Amino acid sequence: LAPGYSMPAAAPAPEAREAPAVPDSEEAEAVELEGELPGALAADQASMQSVLVRQGRNRYRVRVPQGLKEATFGNLADFLAAQMLPPGIPPSELRLISKGKTASRDDRLGDDGMKEMSVMLLFREGFHVAAEGARWMSEKEEELAKVEAKLASLSKRVEANFSDAETSLQLAEVSDFIETLLQSVDSVRVNSMKLPLMQELQERATKANERLQELRK
Repeated sequence: LAPGYSMPAAAPAPEAREAPAVPDSEEAEAVELEGELPGALAADQASMQSVLVRQGRNRYRVRVPQGLKEATFGNLADFLAAQMLPPGIPPSELRLISKGKTASRDDRLGDDGMKEMSVMLLFREGFHVAAEGARWMSEKEEELAKVEAKLASLSKRVEANFSDAETSLQLAEVSDFIETLLQSVDSVRVNSMKLPLMQELQERATKANERLQELRK
């Protein structure tokens, strides 16, 4: 009932690493997607311009109707996060490399005369640690739901004066789990989009702990 806790291991953190946004697997197939940035075709363009985004074996081709000199890397990052990458990855975690340098959000995609360009997609430092944290949080949410149900059942026994040695043992197991969870939750890193869920997990654990203390009086 009281699972052991192990912190997600943080690998040595280079500034960014070229790794898939989904769990790495030899069986995973390369992704090839096409899309188009919002915007009207520029009047001075003879043909549609585009960006080829390379991320590991994955390829994302994005058409840019307004032209490379009008669209920014911020526009591209927002589009990739919203339309092409797995859900839950914020644009702030994307690192786009163009001509050997990390592009800023305000940088233009290209210059006059360019028809197509290629950029590399990496993830910023800490992204994979945050992904591990999100998995940890998901697992603890499921475990806490079971503990909450168990605590409700134990509450009925205590309130009905049916408490015995087994009840005390199970309350102790619940206490161990909740104590470990509350000690760990502040140390696990998640990205900004997951912070409200982490706060909700902490609040549920705190509420369960308060109920537990009432039963053990």
